Amino acid sequence: MTFEEAASVGMGLMTVGLLFRSLGLQTQISPSPDSTNTNKPFVLVYGGSTATGTLAIQMLRLHGYQPITTCSPRHFPLVKQRGATAAFDYVSRTCKEDIRAYTKGTLAFAMDCIADSHATTVCYGAIGGDGGRYCALDRYPPRLEGRRQNIQPEWIHSATIFGEDVQLAGSYHRTARPEDREFAIEWARHCTHILAREELQTHPLQVQKGGLPRIVGDLPLLRSKQISGRKLVYPVGSA
Repeated sequence: MTFEEAASVGMGLMTVGLLFRSLGLQTQISPSPDSTNTNKPFVLVYGGSTATGTLAIQMLRLHGYQPITTCSPRHFPLVKQRGATAAFDYVSRTCKEDIRAYTKGTLAFAMDCIADSHATTVCYGAIGGDGGRYCALDRYPPRLEGRRQNIQPEWIHSATIFGEDVQLAGSYHRTARPEDREFAIEWARHCTHILAREELQTHPLQVQKGGLPRIVGDLPLLRSKQISGRKLVYPVGSA
């Protein structure tokens, strides 16, 4: 693994760990992650072609789940190569119905890497009639909590893994959560073994020259959504 690849996975894997914990998913490696056993539970990764999404898909498969995902059709090859059982066009008017049909109404877990109104609507509509759990990487619309009483929603803030107050305004402020730090320590050890066995691929990288000063100049690329299916990495030293 290169320095650039290593730099791209740290917070991503920590975020995936918090998603696993929020949804109550098992954190033991499956003895047969690549088997075709159709009894494995489905987990929806909304935004599977994001940097967190491709890591989540791989970790779900390694831990014995059937990851399904939404993204742009041009990224279907990427997410399927990373292990998605099925991929759905997120802009399709029948996206949530298509997911329900594919999972036969059994979907009980949704990871939302986008967390806008459309994303939450699709996730809630895709979860089966028995309900389940939904976890987002950002604050979801407040009205979501009353949409379906049999779905337990949550959103996570990855900065809580440091065990200190998150000094941000409004609902983004979090008091220190020592339990998140303890979880992160154990999860990091777990991920270290996975990486050592080379069982995980990083997100496709776009390495940019210019170090930290280049980042500000590249912000328009993100705002205009020109970066899709790739993660920008900026080397800052001679290493």
